[in-house]
Amino acid sequence: MSTNYAILNKRYFLLGAIIYVIATYIGLKFDTYLSKHSLNIYIYSLYYIIGLTVVSGISYFFLHKSSQILNIYLIVLIFVIGFARVYSVCSYHNKNNKVINENPTVSGIVTSEPKLSSSGQSYVVNTDILYLNTNDGNIPLDKPIRAVTYISKDSVSSPPSFGDTFNCTYRYELNMKPSFKGAFDYSRYLRQNKICYSGYTYNYNETDIPDYKPSPFRQLCNFGYKLRFAVKSSVENHIYNENEAALLNGILLGDVSGFSDKLYESYTDSGLIHVASVSGMHTSYIFLVISIILTLLRIPKRSFVLFAIPVLIIFAAVALFTPSVNRAVIMLSIMLLSYVFKRQHDSLTALAFSAVVIIFNNPYCLESYSFILSFSATLGLLIYAAPIQKRLSFAVLSPKNRLLNKPIAYLSSYVVNSVSLSLSGLIGISYFTAKFFGRITFGGIIGNILIYPAVALILILGFINSFIFHICKPLSDIIAVFVLNPTLKFTNCIAEFFSKDIFSVNALYPNAVFFIFYIVICYIIYLLLIPSKNDTEK
Repeated sequence: MSTNYAILNKRYFLLGAIIYVIATYIGLKFDTYLSKHSLNIYIYSLYYIIGLTVVSGISYFFLHKSSQILNIYLIVLIFVIGFARVYSVCSYHNKNNKVINENPTVSGIVTSEPKLSSSGQSYVVNTDILYLNTNDGNIPLDKPIRAVTYISKDSVSSPPSFGDTFNCTYRYELNMKPSFKGAFDYSRYLRQNKICYSGYTYNYNETDIPDYKPSPFRQLCNFGYKLRFAVKSSVENHIYNENEAALLNGILLGDVSGFSDKLYESYTDSGLIHVASVSGMHTSYIFLVISIILTLLRIPKRSFVLFAIPVLIIFAAVALFTPSVNRAVIMLSIMLLSYVFKRQHDSLTALAFSAVVIIFNNPYCLESYSFILSFSATLGLLIYAAPIQKRLSFAVLSPKNRLLNKPIAYLSSYVVNSVSLSLSGLIGISYFTAKFFGRITFGGIIGNILIYPAVALILILGFINSFIFHICKPLSDIIAVFVLNPTLKFTNCIAEFFSKDIFSVNALYPNAVFFIFYIVICYIIYLLLIPSKNDTEK
């Protein structure tokens, strides 16, 4: 590879991704200041880039150090783009808030199923605001404004439904400012979900919007919602206990809204909450099923990408495009494409690429617990899983008895792999779980050994049974009662057992300074896990 293209090297790509993340993080810290002052950061960025380009060009001709100059130029350029992207998204939110804060009458479409508010006095739905209603008629917005709408129960005869078109007037904006430092910031939470506004209305009315044509992405989201609703309806119409139904929705859809406080605590305290957050494990199982079906149909492996990626994208739509499922789908798609184009696949590069794509789409994702835990756990897996597995390889048993050889070897290998994955994931997220939840849990190291096969069965058979439900309900009931329900109960019992205090350590919410020590500790662990030359020779 020519030195002129050194930036395309894996190291430089990873460095560029890190620079972009840092630029976004700094931008998020200054977004409030930037929004209060009319700084045209685009013009300043353009001047800076032009000046940097001129300086780089002069250096190229006079110093003849093209690769170094090019690398420095691109790294600084990446930083400027990351910082400017935060400001553009911040400006978009502020612009839309000003429009809605004028309490106009608007028309839009409901994009979620209704839920009751905490007070029980209103329905809560996600909406896309499409038009401003004025005396001159409906004025279409350049882009739909995503909003959370609280609809008074007294103003409607029945709850709104997904896909309903409406008009209403927002009476006032909900108080979204944190009451004290460190309190929950609802406005930041909305921005993490690309929602611009949260408002209350007393005059919600269903109406037709004849000119409305959803974008291709909205059509995909609508299709995902319909599949999601079909799955949820099949779960609700089966004979499940409340906890088992809630877990099934969590595993299939990433929906934990049905979890009771006790059940949610069991999964968070045991470190097994990842089973109810659609991520890499779930997409891997879905891809495994797709691969088996395509293999049975004798589809060439290089053609798998034509079927697998669309199905994975639809699955992401069903899971509402959360950061964790987006990461998993992007990484798996990159792996499939690298196989098709005969390129060497690198998981760290794929992880970095998925992070940049997700953050560029919505910089506020960088503050999301889902994003942080998903990427830190995956990074831990990529760095530590293989070394830990090599260190534990002595535990893979190979008995001399031929009848027991394969089963025991497979079982011991499975245990070693499960422990390796759990330990590496724990290393990756330990600082963040301590910071977010005040504790580090170890129960998942053993619990995952028992729970992985159960989750695989629930996920695959759960989707199949949802399909069977709409064709032959009696057969679906048999599968639900005799297979899924016992497996769900078993999984809940595992989570409850490993949620005990003996499987966790309380942490004192470490501050940001301690993150430096955490990085040092992680590096030392990595050095200890890497085999020495003597071990390699042996």
